[in-house]
Amino acid sequence: MVERLPRRWWISDLRGCFPPRRFAAVESYCMFLGYPRSGHSLLGALLDAHRHAVIAHELHALRHVHAGAGRKRLFSRLCAQSRAFADQGNEWTGYSYSVPGQWQGRVDRLVVIGDKKGGGSAKWLRKHPDSLERLERLVRVPVKLIHMVRNPYDNITTIAARNELPLDEAARRYFRLCKTIQPIVEARGRGVTLIRHEDLIEDPRTHLSAVCAFLGLDAPSDYLAACSAVVFPSPQSTRLRAAWTSELIADVSAEMARYPFLQGYSYETRPTPRLAH
Repeated sequence: MVERLPRRWWISDLRGCFPPRRFAAVESYCMFLGYPRSGHSLLGALLDAHRHAVIAHELHALRHVHAGAGRKRLFSRLCAQSRAFADQGNEWTGYSYSVPGQWQGRVDRLVVIGDKKGGGSAKWLRKHPDSLERLERLVRVPVKLIHMVRNPYDNITTIAARNELPLDEAARRYFRLCKTIQPIVEARGRGVTLIRHEDLIEDPRTHLSAVCAFLGLDAPSDYLAACSAVVFPSPQSTRLRAAWTSELIADVSAEMARYPFLQGYSYETRPTPRLAH
């Protein structure tokens, strides 16, 4: 059955009627996979600033695929969503993700297209595990996954605060996503790159350049400089603002040990910086 989408999901069609030749040069599709409040919006906005990339903000492309959108319509909506986000100043949850002087909301030659919906995509795949294969058949180019992580204690704290949840319930939600993502990461191999939020914040030039290389994009010095200039000066340790008990810290630590991509994180520290591959 084809799902009916709310009217607001179709608005991009009014602005997204792009000629088919616009999509002829697309070489890969970029999909975010991760957890709410992990820094996806920042990285998505930086990639959308590249002259050869369109990364839509929160379109929820997998839902459109499930509803029966064709390739041209999906790509048109992604482009329109990128433009709409730029038109509103690239602002989201109280932050500005605008990169002055770059290409947000527009494109020179479109090589990489995708959607920033990390936590939402993981939740969707838990319910619809065939969606990734359906997306690949539709876009007809390699799908490259960006798996973005953050110190789980910070991540859980922020999920709890944003959703008015107790920490233990936020932790359960977080690890349900980990359980969904782990087999995808294992199956996709080099089609997935792991990006740590803290690494991107502390050295945006190096880690953004590595992500661009993973996606098949160049990384001009002016682009890297402009993006680096808008990145926050340091990652926020939100876990220090919450009442973590020693018992819950231990429980989360034990659960983290199940997932290789969380290796090295603890309540006190984070792993040694690494590059995307």
